[in-house]
Amino acid sequence: MFTLKPEEVNFEKIKSFCEEQIPEGETIEYKGDFPSNLEKSISAMANTYGGIILIGVEADKIKNTPNPSINGIKPEKGLEERVTSICLRNIYPPYSPPIVKVCDFKNEKGEDRAVVFIRVHESDQTPHAINNNTDVYLRIRSQNEPLKKGTLRKATLDEIDWLKNRRQKAVENRERLVEIADRRFESMPYDLLDQVQMRLTSKDLHSPYRKVSIIPLYPSRPLLQYLELLDLRDTFHNYHDRVLVLDEPISSAGSLCFPFVRKGNSENPVHLNYTEFNIFGLVYNTQSLLEEANPEIKNLFDVSYLLRQIYGVVTVGKALYERSGYLGSVMIEVKVGGISGKRIVVIVERSERHFWCVNKIQPNIHIRRICSFAQLTENLDSLLIEICKEFLWYCGAGQKVKESETILRNLCKVAKDSFQ
Repeated sequence: MFTLKPEEVNFEKIKSFCEEQIPEGETIEYKGDFPSNLEKSISAMANTYGGIILIGVEADKIKNTPNPSINGIKPEKGLEERVTSICLRNIYPPYSPPIVKVCDFKNEKGEDRAVVFIRVHESDQTPHAINNNTDVYLRIRSQNEPLKKGTLRKATLDEIDWLKNRRQKAVENRERLVEIADRRFESMPYDLLDQVQMRLTSKDLHSPYRKVSIIPLYPSRPLLQYLELLDLRDTFHNYHDRVLVLDEPISSAGSLCFPFVRKGNSENPVHLNYTEFNIFGLVYNTQSLLEEANPEIKNLFDVSYLLRQIYGVVTVGKALYERSGYLGSVMIEVKVGGISGKRIVVIVERSERHFWCVNKIQPNIHIRRICSFAQLTENLDSLLIEICKEFLWYCGAGQKVKESETILRNLCKVAKDSFQ
């Protein structure tokens, strides 16, 4: 229920969710009737970790689990608009939940009933207040409830101050996590013999490079436990994948790291590939250009490989957010460095298939995209195509950018097929 597309939300899905008997908690709330103070629940979730509210589903007063027999509420006209109006008029700053859906059904008596589904995102505009901007609420886990019943309480002055500063602190945390991953790539190779071999050959494999990362826009709390990072690795580990090489992980504070050194015929390092998963939701991959390891294509830059890299990183990130129930905005970052003079092409089996341009004036390219979780789910191909078109523009493709969409869409399909 946390990750369904709007068109996928219906009464059958709600009924199945209720049958799982998940108790109320920090991110789930059941309401038998339409509450008179709905703004209190929505603002508290927005101030905390987000979540879902089901109006028309009553909770057991002892177990806090949903009643299997869903009574629903009367399907009055304008219920969705009523919820939106409450959020915009009774909450400050105004908050608009991304999904409000009225799901109609018939009860055992054949009467028309409905359940109102509300998905609340963790907000980046906290604190949200109600009651004429006087009260700020948080949704917390009660320490005295063995079933983790979610409770609402007013925020203290210290907590309000923390909410005000949360965005900046989260931005600092985001930048810190990416910088740590950058330093780990720059420290490769870790093996002493490989370091000696690199110095002897006078090669710096850290540039030119490709870098792709995805991370929550405001990472303020861990999304996964440490061992869940191993589960994520096992899900996507593929011996044939040349993009995200997840062979031998190294655990570190909050992260699972995958350094990989590709060696040439003389056992000298010719390519560095570094991937990292972090409990705060960072998925990161930076690598030296694989083209540089092959003299036949040394002066080329393969856009199809870049697209596969972006697709792999974003797909793993999306899976991480689905598992953790994170529904907020994310930042995708693409950096390419040291490619001045490279011929920008699409390579298929080492043969130049399509030529776009020669990159004459832009040695380093940095692209950022901020998008919602829904965009990752519903419009991933379009998102990747727009990133690649921006990359081509920076490289000097100019007018050819208009002609690139069909080629890029075909590359998306190849990337998707190769990552399965």
